Amino acid sequence: MTDITKSQKIRLTAFIIITSSILIISLIIITGSKLLKKSDIYFIRYKNISIAGLEVGASVKYNGIRIGRVEDIYIDPEDINAIIIKISVKRNTPIVEDSKAIISTLGITGLKIIEIRGGSNTAKRLKPNSFIPSGISGIDVITGKAEIIMNKIEILINNLNEITSAQNQQKLAELLVNMDSTFKKSNELLSKNQNLINDIVLKTNTAMNNISSTTEELKLVIKKINQTLQSKEFDNMVSNYYELSQKLNNRKIDSILFNLNKLLITSSLTMTTFNNTLTKSRTDLIRTLLILKETSENLNEFSRLISEDPSILIRGGKLPEIKNPK
Repeated sequence: MTDITKSQKIRLTAFIIITSSILIISLIIITGSKLLKKSDIYFIRYKNISIAGLEVGASVKYNGIRIGRVEDIYIDPEDINAIIIKISVKRNTPIVEDSKAIISTLGITGLKIIEIRGGSNTAKRLKPNSFIPSGISGIDVITGKAEIIMNKIEILINNLNEITSAQNQQKLAELLVNMDSTFKKSNELLSKNQNLINDIVLKTNTAMNNISSTTEELKLVIKKINQTLQSKEFDNMVSNYYELSQKLNNRKIDSILFNLNKLLITSSLTMTTFNNTLTKSRTDLIRTLLILKETSENLNEFSRLISEDPSILIRGGKLPEIKNPK
């Protein structure tokens, strides 16, 4: 092994110094540029949601565009079931109140990012250091539905296992035998009463046709009623009724009622007088009717005698005695 010469030591020292200087300058430039970048800080709060796969430094995107990174992840000191994520985004990024921060999976790697979606132009801008409303990703929705479906499938399998037990199988066999017997009896009953059933079906069809015809006639009646209600004659009648009601309202109702009552009293007195007069003249009327009856009988007798012997009028004869009614 040869000894390192003085010149080699100098060259090695110079190389180390230059390399270290370049590395330090590069680090200063990189970290300085990041420090000089202006960004806004926001917070997102997730409750009862797993954020496995989301790490500090993960990307934050807005509708697919990278706008920042995850700065910190910690448990909410006021609620142990909630996780708070601190993010930094580019200054003046238009994050509004109705935006939603959703945890999305990046490809098949299992790593997750935060994607801010939604938002409307009319919504107010969120101020820095405020909380962005959290949302649920489509994968979380599908996962939740898949869990619900799996639970229902498990319940269904348990029910099937219970149904297919030996005891239930025996009950099912008995049920099938009873159903078969019932179907046979039903077929026999239908065969015996086929004519009656056909008659019932025919009468039912006839009744339905009559109902349909009645419905059509009812529609025509309703149509005519609607036409009548929409006609000018009906409008005129309503107008006349309205005018009449107005006239009646304008007149003195009390006076009309008083005159009507007076007319009724007068009519009652007239009817009473007529009844009394009719009662008094009843006897005279009966006597007059009796006289007319006796006279009619005498005239009938006289006519009979003349028809039997017309010579009575020439030679004379004994005429029937005319009775004077009492």
